Amino acid sequence: MKKIFIYLSLFFFMSLSCANAVLVDPSRNVYGAWFSTDWILPGGHRYSEEQVRKIVKTNMKILSEQGINTLFLETYLRGYSIADVSGADVDYPMYGHLKWNFRKDGRFGIDTLHIFIEEANKYDIEVHAWVHVCYWKMDNTEIVLPWHFGNTSWNDLLVAYLDREYSRLQYSADKNVLSAISEARDLFKESYDDFKLKKILDNYGFKGTNRPLGALVSSISGSGGSLPDFLLVAGGREPFPPAFGKQLCSIYLNPEHPEVKKRIVGYVQALIKTHPGLSGIHLDHIRYTTDYQGFPEKFQKPQWDTIYFNADNPDMMKDYSAYMSILTKRRATITDIVNAVADVAGKRMAVSAAVLPAFPMIEDRLYINKNDVAAQDWYHWKVDFVSPMMYGYEAWRIRNMMRKWRMNLDNMAGGPSSIEIYPGVSHLQKTLIGRIDSDNWLFFNLSLSRDLRFQKIQSDDQIKIED
Repeated sequence: MKKIFIYLSLFFFMSLSCANAVLVDPSRNVYGAWFSTDWILPGGHRYSEEQVRKIVKTNMKILSEQGINTLFLETYLRGYSIADVSGADVDYPMYGHLKWNFRKDGRFGIDTLHIFIEEANKYDIEVHAWVHVCYWKMDNTEIVLPWHFGNTSWNDLLVAYLDREYSRLQYSADKNVLSAISEARDLFKESYDDFKLKKILDNYGFKGTNRPLGALVSSISGSGGSLPDFLLVAGGREPFPPAFGKQLCSIYLNPEHPEVKKRIVGYVQALIKTHPGLSGIHLDHIRYTTDYQGFPEKFQKPQWDTIYFNADNPDMMKDYSAYMSILTKRRATITDIVNAVADVAGKRMAVSAAVLPAFPMIEDRLYINKNDVAAQDWYHWKVDFVSPMMYGYEAWRIRNMMRKWRMNLDNMAGGPSSIEIYPGVSHLQKTLIGRIDSDNWLFFNLSLSRDLRFQKIQSDDQIKIED
């Protein structure tokens, strides 16, 4: 276990340090790194405060030596928290392997997030809580790990959905479907375990059980039931399709469901209250999917990148009007969630967001692309900065897009906009020598993303990792 921790640390930071690398000036410009506890504190082992502190201390020292001054620490993912926010109005479950008998320091228990803040601050590194908003999990048994299983923040909504559908279908659906619904409902009351769900469905002759929740929802829909309203679904046949050309099936929460905003904002509020050393809140997956999930089936075009409309065709323009009505509502919904988080954070800490590397719609045009569907109208968000995720982009393209975003923002504001733009990069060596022409940036090591590695997407820095 000790060797694994050392390897993970070294392989993450090899991408930050090469022979004769040019180090950044450690000022209060943002020289940031996205960082996940998955990489250095994986499950399958129960940790103590002493073990966590030792591992974190080593990593913060290495970060500091490379000039990193801002850590975007993955704090909420898959419906679990790495931080103890007990006492909040809603239960926010923690990863089981990061729970121990927390020592009290005043009013607060010393959990993993507290340890990161304490050890990072010793090196003048700020910690921002990286919170995944609308993404829940993958519906692929090939990618999940046993320590991902548990009673997540969203299990109760899934149980309520299955309760409703069982009552609706109990006199009309096939008995195997009803039995599967009943057993799945009982499972979700205790844990979201993909392997156990697959076994239940296999026992009743379901197809496509490597995507177990999709198989269950599809069967319910095919039996005359409804789709879960708190999730974004593409339809009954394939509720959670993989993105075009990809293998993984993302399950997204529906931002328009009232519980999504309530719980995310509540989590941030509890996080700020229980972790006063935080410097910021960093929102990710603060969007809809890019493949038309949640649209009426008539308007779903999952294989299309761009839909064009002809102004001389009345039927097409009727569809265009329907699309624009949906997109207007979507943009307002996402903006409302972001701004609610900003209101909770107030002036005490920075609020930022990772965004798609796309240009928000600032005027009507007769085409719609997949990034429009995601509805990230960040020109109107109450954030301090955004980080467009330009992984793998050449420096010239980053420079050009940054200039256009800056021009659009300032034109809309009638002067310099208060929103800053810090590129999200994976070519760190080019960044360090100033080729992207930005004094602020966030780095993500693609090699350490299990989702990307599963799909054989290689890191630009060609970093290998020992699992």
